[in-house]
Amino acid sequence: MTFAQRTQHSRRWIVPLVLGVSLYIAFIDRMNLSIAMPHIAEHYGWTASEVGSKGGLLLGSFFVAYGISNILLSGFAARMGARRSLIALVICFSIFTALGAPLGNSLALFVLTRVLLGFGEGVHFPMMSVVTQNWFPVFERSRANAIWGFGSILAMVTMPIFLVPVIEKFGWQAMLLVCGALGLLVTVPLLYLVIFDTPRRAPYMSREEIEFIEHGLSSDVAPVPADWSFLRSHVFILAAIGAVLNNFCCYGIINWLPTYFVKARSMDFSNLWYAASLPYVAAFVAFVLFGLLGDKLNRRIPFAAAGFLATTICLLYAIKAPTIPLAVAAFSTATFFQSAYISQEFAIVQRILPSEILGKAAGVYTGISVLGGAVGGTILLGQIVAFTGSYDAGLYSVVVASILGAVVMGLLSRSVKY
Repeated sequence: MTFAQRTQHSRRWIVPLVLGVSLYIAFIDRMNLSIAMPHIAEHYGWTASEVGSKGGLLLGSFFVAYGISNILLSGFAARMGARRSLIALVICFSIFTALGAPLGNSLALFVLTRVLLGFGEGVHFPMMSVVTQNWFPVFERSRANAIWGFGSILAMVTMPIFLVPVIEKFGWQAMLLVCGALGLLVTVPLLYLVIFDTPRRAPYMSREEIEFIEHGLSSDVAPVPADWSFLRSHVFILAAIGAVLNNFCCYGIINWLPTYFVKARSMDFSNLWYAASLPYVAAFVAFVLFGLLGDKLNRRIPFAAAGFLATTICLLYAIKAPTIPLAVAAFSTATFFQSAYISQEFAIVQRILPSEILGKAAGVYTGISVLGGAVGGTILLGQIVAFTGSYDAGLYSVVVASILGAVVMGLLSRSVKY
C-alpha cells in the first residue's frame, strides 16, 4: 500500500486531534486561575485562611455549574448534534473567560463569570465522547480517547510555562483576555472544518474508510439498558463513583498544587513554571503508555485500579518529602499512575453505555463525577485548609479518595471484564 493510500484510509484520526486542541484550550480556560491564585489573593488582600475559603469558592464555582450543566444540558446537546453543540459551547466559554478581565475587580462578578464558564464548558466531554463512539470501532477507542485526552494533559504541562510569564509581566486579567481569544480564533475554525456527527457527513472521508468504521461499530454491545434505567445499574453506579474519586484526586492536586508550592513550600512564584509542569509531563508519558496497553491487552479497569493504588503510595511520600525537588518528583510520579485511570475512563464509559443514550448518560455521568469529585477536591479541600491552616491536611483527603478509588475499580472489574 502506498503512502497516499495509507493516508486516505487514516483520515478519521484527525478528528481526535482537533478534539484534543479544543480540550487543550478549554482546560487552560478552566485551570488558569489555579496558576494565578497567588496574584489574585494579593489583588484582593486575602489572608492564608481566605485563600482557602474565598479562593476555593472562586475555583469551585466553575465545577458546580459544570456539573449541573452536564446533567441538565447533555440530552439537549445530543439532540442538537455533537458538531453544533461543540461549536456553540466553545464560543460561549471563550467569551465568559475573557469577561473575567473587566469584571474581575469584583469578587461576586468574578465568581459569576466562572459560573457561566462552567455552564459553557459543561457538555464538552459528553459531546466529544459521542463523536468518538460514532467515529471509532471498539478496538480503537482507547487510542482515540487518549489522543483527545492528551489535550488536557498538554494544557497542564504547558500552562504554567506560558501563563506564569504573562501573569508576571501583564497581570492575571490580561491573561484571561489571551485565553478567551484562543478559543474564538483557533478552536472554532478547526471544529467547523473537521468535526462532523458521523463519518458519512464528512466530505473528506473515503467510502472505504467509512465502511471500515461502520463494520467495527457493529460489534459494539453494551451491558447497560438503553433508557433511564441505567441510573439503577450497579455497573453505571460503580463507574460513576470511580469517576467521582478520580476527580477528587485530580482536581485536588491540579487546583491546589501551585498554591501549595508557593504557600506551604515557600517556592518563588517564578519557579512554578517547572514545579507545576513536571507532574503533567509524567502524566503525558503515562497517557501514551496506558492508552496503548489498554487497547493491546483489553484490560482497562484493572489498569485503573492499579493506578489508584500506586497514586496513594506516591502521594503519601510527596506530602512528607523533605525537599521541594523530592516533592515535585513524588507528585510527578503520582500523576503518572493516576493517568492509568484517566487514559481508560472514556473507553470504559463508551463500553457500558449504549450509543443511543450515550450523550445524555455521559452527561449525567460527568455531572455526577464533577459535582461529587471536582467540587469536593476544590471546595472541600480548600475548607480543610481554611479550618486546619494546613495544606498537608487537605492533601490527606486526596490520599483517602485514591484508596477508595482502587477499591471501587476492583469491584467494577468483577462485573465488567474490560
